[in-house]
Amino acid sequence: MSRLVLASASKARAALLRNAGLEIEIQPALVDEAVIKTKMLAAGGSPSDIALALAREKSLAISFGVDGLV
Repeated sequence: MSRLVLASASKARAALLRNAGLEIEIQPALVDEAVIKTKMLAAGGSPSDIALALAREKSLAISFGVDGLV
């Protein structure tokens, strides 16, 4: 069975997913979002580029500590 792990401490995101009927595990990633955003903005990154970079960094940060993630 697939697991959905939210790598964020955002209560709004968790509520959105739960209200959509999804069962989630919350595993906040310890990622310095401000540093990533600043670097991406300096490099001319778009909002979608920044969102993807944050998602990638958060998923990588938790992936080694959660069994069964692919």
